[in-house]
Amino acid sequence: MTASYSIDAAAASDAPGLIALRTGVVAEGEFLVSEAGEFPASLDAVIARVRMTAPNGGPPNRCMFVARARFQTVGVIEVQPGAFRRNRHVGHIEVLVRADWRGKGVGRGLLERVLSWSTTSAVTKLSLAVYAHNMPAIALYRSCGFTEEGRRVAEYRFPDGSFRDDLLMARTVGSTPL
Repeated sequence: MTASYSIDAAAASDAPGLIALRTGVVAEGEFLVSEAGEFPASLDAVIARVRMTAPNGGPPNRCMFVARARFQTVGVIEVQPGAFRRNRHVGHIEVLVRADWRGKGVGRGLLERVLSWSTTSAVTKLSLAVYAHNMPAIALYRSCGFTEEGRRVAEYRFPDGSFRDDLLMARTVGSTPL
């Protein structure tokens, strides 16, 4: 039996679920750069962030999609453009999937939704960073057409003193430059 979930554009009403999702993934301590307490997210700040995405009135190179199952937020993908005119065509991706929903197609569904969105967006390249030891995520990204562009060796130091490399991946999409 396959897991049942839906993916839609994020709405302001998703803010509490988005905060809970991020808090849960951060608490795992393994997949995000930020640690507990380093990513303050008030309800108002998350609502404002959602409202800055297309189709909620935001620019055509910024989006956020939410995966929902049984009225709960189980995943999110956000694309943020580069900060400058010369890199606004690049969409920087962040994907979060709740631990109990990993391996059930949610991450792939979110990525495919962004790839579909990108064909009519102002984005011509999607990029992301992933810990080099996160092999399931890397395999997913590769299967969706992302390739390695670089590696930042020992970019992050974990509380136990060990270091992690950051793998930079990207793929070309769309065709309309800003």
